[in-house]
Order: sequence, then C-alpha cells, then structure tokens
Amino acid sequence: MGIKDGEFWKKSYNSIYLGNDYDNYHYLAIETDYPLPVCGCGSFHLDYDLDGKLLQDLMLTSEKIQHLTVNATSNSTRGLIVFGWIGDENGPARKFLESFEKVPENKKISTIIKIFFEYIENTFFEETWWELLTESQKKILNIL
Repeated sequence: MGIKDGEFWKKSYNSIYLGNDYDNYHYLAIETDYPLPVCGCGSFHLDYDLDGKLLQDLMLTSEKIQHLTVNATSNSTRGLIVFGWIGDENGPARKFLESFEKVPENKKISTIIKIFFEYIENTFFEETWWELLTESQKKILNIL
C-alpha cells in the first residue's frame, strides 16, 4: 500500500510540475525575520488536526487520503516554512492548517518544530538550540 501511495503522489506532483499547472497545488507560506532552529522537508498523512479533531480515517485504502508537505529552511537572517498539498483545496490539509492558524503567534514556531519532530524524519536542528533546551523539553522531543 505504501508503494502504491508513493507512486500515486509522485505521478500527481510530476504532472503538476511538468505541466506547469499549479491550479491544483495549494500552500501556506510563513516567513520569519530570524533563522529557524530546525530545517527539513517531508510529508505526512493527516489524521487529526491540532485540536484533536478527526480529519480523515487513515485506515481507508483509498488513494484519496490527503497528505501535507512541509519544508523549512533558513538563511543567515530569515526563515521560511511552506506547507503544501494537492487535491481538495478545502479538505483535510486546509482544516489542519486552519487549526494551526488558531495557535497563538508566540507558539507557532514551537508548534512547527513539534510537527517536524512528530511527523518528519528528515529533520535537522542547530546543536546550540538543542543544548539550550531543558532536560524535560529534550525528553518530550525524544518521545515524539
């Protein structure tokens, strides 16, 4: 099922890119005026939003299970996070991001960091950032 799912999404993204037709690609971009302590990229299937509300049942074997991509990068002065998805513009990905938009401004970056540690294997972080965390914060991130 994982191979079938990967082939479906690769074909879908190739079609958008090679056809230069981004009408079915949706995104939310967030720019910071400081470098991020993490960077990485990946995608995950959405089952629940940040409030714990069920978005879609991942046990369904349909190819229409929506996923969300996330990319985070920085240069020496700024950070950029891009969430993206294809398919239903108002589907599970949009609902997940609506729950993210309700997160208080001062908690958004820590929520993004949690998303990376929880869902994305391709995650890198600054060693100095890690060293500044408390032992309990490190423990929580190691559990994710």
